[in-house]
Amino acid sequence: MNIHTPTPPVPGGLLRAWACHLRTLLPRRGLTMLACLAALLLNPSRTLAATPGTATAGGGVIFSNECLVVTCPGDRTIFTCSDIVTPASYGVIVENRCPAIPTPTVTCTPPPGTPLGLGVHPIHCTVGFAGAVLADCDFVLTVVRDTEPPKIECPQSLVVLSCPDPATGACGAIVNYPAPIASDNSGAVSVVCNPPSGSFFPCGDTVVTCVAFDRCQNQSVCKFLVTVKEGGKPPTLKCPENIVAYACKETAVVTYPDPTVDPAGTTVICIPPSGSVFPLGTHPVLCIASNACGIARCEFLVTVKPMPPVSIQCPASITVTLPCGKDCLPVFYPSPIVMNGALESCNPPSGSCLTPGTHVVVCRATNECSVAACEFVITVVKAQGEPPIIRCPQDISLRTCKECQIVKYPDPVVVNGSLALCTPPSGSCFPIGVTTVVCIATNSCGLRAECSFNVVVRPVEKLQIKCPPDILVKSCSPCEVVTYPAPVVVGGALVSCTPPSGTCFPVGSTTVVCIATNECEKIECSFTVTVEPTQCVKPPANMVLWLPFDEPSGIVANNIISGAPNGWHMNGPVPVPGQKVLNSLRFDGVNDYVAVPNYAAIILSQSDITIDAWVFRRDTDGGRRVIVSKMRGLPGTPVARGYEFYLNNGIMNLLLGGPSLQNFNSGVGVPIDGNWHHVAVTVQRSGTGLVDFYLDGALAASQPGPIVAPIGSAAPLHVGAATWPAPQDFWRGAIDELEIFNRALTSAEIHSLWAADRAGKCKIKIYIPWDVAFPPGGGYVTVPAFVFNDTPIPQPMGWSASGPMPIPVSSGTFVIAPNSITNILVKLCRPTNDVPVGTVVEWEFMLVPDNACPIMGMGSVLHPGKASATVPPGVVPVPGTTRPVRVRTGVSGLLTGAPVRYRAIGPDMVPDQTMISLNGLPPGTPFLVPFAPAAPAGSPDEMVIEVPVQFVHPDPISPFTILLEADVDGDGAFDTLASFDVSNPVVPPPRLVIDGRADGNHLLWEDEGDGILLSSPSLDGPWTPIPGARPG
Repeated sequence: MNIHTPTPPVPGGLLRAWACHLRTLLPRRGLTMLACLAALLLNPSRTLAATPGTATAGGGVIFSNECLVVTCPGDRTIFTCSDIVTPASYGVIVENRCPAIPTPTVTCTPPPGTPLGLGVHPIHCTVGFAGAVLADCDFVLTVVRDTEPPKIECPQSLVVLSCPDPATGACGAIVNYPAPIASDNSGAVSVVCNPPSGSFFPCGDTVVTCVAFDRCQNQSVCKFLVTVKEGGKPPTLKCPENIVAYACKETAVVTYPDPTVDPAGTTVICIPPSGSVFPLGTHPVLCIASNACGIARCEFLVTVKPMPPVSIQCPASITVTLPCGKDCLPVFYPSPIVMNGALESCNPPSGSCLTPGTHVVVCRATNECSVAACEFVITVVKAQGEPPIIRCPQDISLRTCKECQIVKYPDPVVVNGSLALCTPPSGSCFPIGVTTVVCIATNSCGLRAECSFNVVVRPVEKLQIKCPPDILVKSCSPCEVVTYPAPVVVGGALVSCTPPSGTCFPVGSTTVVCIATNECEKIECSFTVTVEPTQCVKPPANMVLWLPFDEPSGIVANNIISGAPNGWHMNGPVPVPGQKVLNSLRFDGVNDYVAVPNYAAIILSQSDITIDAWVFRRDTDGGRRVIVSKMRGLPGTPVARGYEFYLNNGIMNLLLGGPSLQNFNSGVGVPIDGNWHHVAVTVQRSGTGLVDFYLDGALAASQPGPIVAPIGSAAPLHVGAATWPAPQDFWRGAIDELEIFNRALTSAEIHSLWAADRAGKCKIKIYIPWDVAFPPGGGYVTVPAFVFNDTPIPQPMGWSASGPMPIPVSSGTFVIAPNSITNILVKLCRPTNDVPVGTVVEWEFMLVPDNACPIMGMGSVLHPGKASATVPPGVVPVPGTTRPVRVRTGVSGLLTGAPVRYRAIGPDMVPDQTMISLNGLPPGTPFLVPFAPAAPAGSPDEMVIEVPVQFVHPDPISPFTILLEADVDGDGAFDTLASFDVSNPVVPPPRLVIDGRADGNHLLWEDEGDGILLSSPSLDGPWTPIPGARPG
């Protein structure tokens, strides 16, 4: 038990306590001391208030008044090193603030000094006087044997740099390291480290072991490493700059900055030290830094000068006028000029409100040693009653779209007064016309002035805009820069035109929208910029039928596909000059059409398909209108085989006939709007099959398969009419540029056909042989440039040739006949007198047709050296896609063992990767003959090599080039010797004829292609190949 009895002065509120205490000393009328204390403590007056209570668990104050405070301890744990603990005290605290009152007694069960074993012990204590209880205190003591070792955490390992002892040369250093961090559950822990901090550590690694002990001798150990290395360095020292100080008397206390020392932490002393008293004059300060490796010194000067006296200069005296109606006027004056000190004060200060009269302003300046003062006069004079001055803004002129216009005008400028009012006020709605605004200013002297200005409101002029007329330009590029005149705007301003003038307008029609505005409205106008392409598009690959309908007269519809039959006008369709691409063909919708005989490439029994054309509708009555048809009925059945692209009430449809009829309805209509429209349909058989319909270059509808097969038939092809069961469903309107492909064109290809517009597909082409060899010893070579005219009209054109060699005749003009080929012979001289063997020199041939964009072709010549090669002249036909053609070539003059290589080049002069197989290899793989026997150039011993060439995919439009290359000089690189061209011509359909002879009927099979003879018990199959069957 702790009892605390202080001896402060007795509070006035404790007089009753003192009185009570005296009565306990002098009993009267049976009042005992116990009763007095009970009256005092248990029933206290308002002056001697008490708060009794009971504390448990966390502990705290359980009784308090002005005299007594009783604090109960909380639950706690006592750690012991044995099985018993004997607490001398429990920590119940009684604080007696009034010495005149006896201190209450604390009684506990069990009492302090009782041995407590391991476990939980509830303790109950009472505080009171002779059986009268003031408060109860309950808490729990838990006795626990301490078996848990303390926790210890060593510092990080240290690295210390040392300087050798100059006397002994010993290496080491005194190392002070931070103490480990230790804790224990019992709260008491001690730590011992060996070697201790501050010991001398020799150079090298020393392990420091630290042990933490608690009072029960439980312990934990940690270790860390102290590494002492040579490498300490003597200190370097840099003193501060020289210092000048000022003194009011003979001396001054000068505090200067510490010198800069390296390494950090090196001991530095300066004499005299910073903060010393320095007399007048200049005094050196010496600073010394030292460590185990050496000593460094530096000096600087402290100069003490007498402080110059402070001086102050006040501003000139001021006279101000007090406005009418004011008792005082705030006056602001400039600050005095102070030298060698600082301004302390001015009285009265600047900004003080001064009454009429004379006011002396006294200003004071000081420094550490002296004081100076100055004064000046401010005179405040009452106003004499001058009238205000008012200046109105300039006249305002504006326009409005309404009956009146809200106008916010600037306030007039007023001097010697303030603005009273303006009529009409700012922000009023001023009517159309002239309105005078009158403004009045007054001042506190009762005087006034006025001014006026005019607000002129006019109605806004009616806004008008007129765009330029529609613009038509022609272009050889995908877009053409068009600069158009600005629209004419009346009553406003042009805001913008979109697209703006100077834009590169794409091929097609673009609407330009121009906007003009004024304060009241915004209007627009528009016009059209049409860019017609004069740059034709290259015909896509795998075309099997192309009817351009360009013939100006006659009954023949030329089929541009090489080797394919032409079409014939039936019942008089009429050519339409100038529409759509060059010319087109108009059909009356009654009985005229175009018929094309059947040939193998357009049967398309199981291949992918694309059909496209430009169409112009005149069928206002709708119905079924056929664009192209190739259908034939199967005898004895209502089913027909083939394909038909048609409109049904203007909606694009595709009909496919095989074992059953399959119709695909796009749901997309072709407009009747006086314009040409590009239509296309593609059939993809891969996967589950897909049919896509296109209108004006954009995908319009897609329909999933499956796709019926086979659909092949021997029917002729009709344009503008159905073929089955008879010519019917005739087209009314015009058709142009009808094409069929044996593959599904991509969306980009179909878009390019539409975007070419009136330029269409290129029908004038150039072909120039590549790698034409100079003859041995010859100074020039003549190369033909082949020009193809696939149009039905003569084509006048010019040509020019250029390259890095002399060309004696480099330009000219000619006219090429319709649907014909001509060649221009170009004489090319050697680029130098000594062209290296294998050098390939490219040259250009430019063709400039009338009313069309220039066409560029390229060729090359080479010097083969002593080696020579022979290749077939002209273009080698390679029909079909299943059988190769063996092309005979020859080489001579090569080094013994030199390899020969053959490569395929596409029409765009890029190595072919998809179309041609050489010697059965995959497309894109060169055919290599590894060891060629030696043979002199031109000798009869020339090595003959037959090259198997096969088209993997049909392409009857463009020729392909086969390069013959060899290592002619043994450098490991292939040099081009010669080249030849191959094409994939259209093959007519096979013919089967039954020939009756004396020895029986014979089946004659005529076939220029790669057909297969099949047999079946019925027309519906199944069809199986006849083994060993060959044409004949």
